[in-house]
Amino acid sequence: FVTIATAEWLGPRVDITGDPAAVVAHLVDASMLVARRASTPLGDTTRYRPLETVRAFALGRLEATGGRTVADEALVAWATQLVADVDRLASGPDEAQADARLRSELANLRAAWNLAGDLDDLDARVALTIGLDDVTTYRDLPDVAGWAIELAGDPALADHPRRADVLGAAASSSWLQGRLDDSVRLAEAAIAASPTPAGSVRARGALPSAILFRGDPVDAADQWEATAGLAPDAGAKYLGPAALAAWYGGQDDRARDLLGRAMTATDRLGCPSYRAFALYTAAEMAAGPDPEAAADLYGQAITLARSVGATFVEGVASVGLVRVWGATGRPRRALEGYRTLLPAWRRSGHWTQVWTTLRNLAALLADAGQHEAAVTLLAAADA
Repeated sequence: FVTIATAEWLGPRVDITGDPAAVVAHLVDASMLVARRASTPLGDTTRYRPLETVRAFALGRLEATGGRTVADEALVAWATQLVADVDRLASGPDEAQADARLRSELANLRAAWNLAGDLDDLDARVALTIGLDDVTTYRDLPDVAGWAIELAGDPALADHPRRADVLGAAASSSWLQGRLDDSVRLAEAAIAASPTPAGSVRARGALPSAILFRGDPVDAADQWEATAGLAPDAGAKYLGPAALAAWYGGQDDRARDLLGRAMTATDRLGCPSYRAFALYTAAEMAAGPDPEAAADLYGQAITLARSVGATFVEGVASVGLVRVWGATGRPRRALEGYRTLLPAWRRSGHWTQVWTTLRNLAALLADAGQHEAAVTLLAAADA
């Protein structure tokens, strides 16, 4: 499916004569394109796709006339431009717009990724991978997140100037998949490949995630706090996780200070998903002493994350909220929450969160006297 805007961008690059919008209208009138209207956060849009027979005929004509490569290159160029726009918008107040554009074009982006490989266009694959790294970290797009891991193993990447960024993105994706050793290895390789600390921010931000799940929250907090000072606006992304890790490590005063700084940084940047993560961190800190206040903060984080498609943040906040339900005498409601959360985490490919959710569920079952089931779940999480 394409929009008129996409057709207008591609038209001059594939030697379309005349107005691309008029060409699209003519093809619709001739029943060669199917129009579909859809509602999105960006408003109502119409997208167009060719009938399969028409598509097969057009591809055959392109092959016969030698125009296939030009068309493929144009699609890859369009995709890299789109990803650059999404990356720019996703770290600020227009994140909802970035999410809508990304999700509406996923099929085309996947096609462009494959075409870039067929064309041996390493620069395009690097641009697509790095441009989507930040936005996919907080979203349920496991196949797109996997691009970084695939690219990190490409021998052609060895001399690429953005190799460190790709390795850092692969480290983040490996952590989400539960491959902690791979995550550490890739992050350390990225740091070693970068001539300056500022050049390895992506890897330095990914490494503490694996460290935290290996059981060293204080070290993770140290590294996230240090990373927050290495680049403009990095504080909005990394101070919240630093506060969370410090809290888990028993450094309560430090955690509150870091959270305050995170709130200030997210206010300044205006990125909803970073703000939602800070609210989730505040909820985690309140869960023990004031469960009702924590439930309210979890709810705020969930609502804000959902508004911009940040399904990862929505998910971790939902895990916290369900845990509070179980701890405050609402076990049936909590069990229904876990019944929804576990399949969602599996679909998203975020295996580190499967572990956390299983352990929380095991604690609830143990409290209810279901000790055998609890032990089984803990063993599954450990495995």
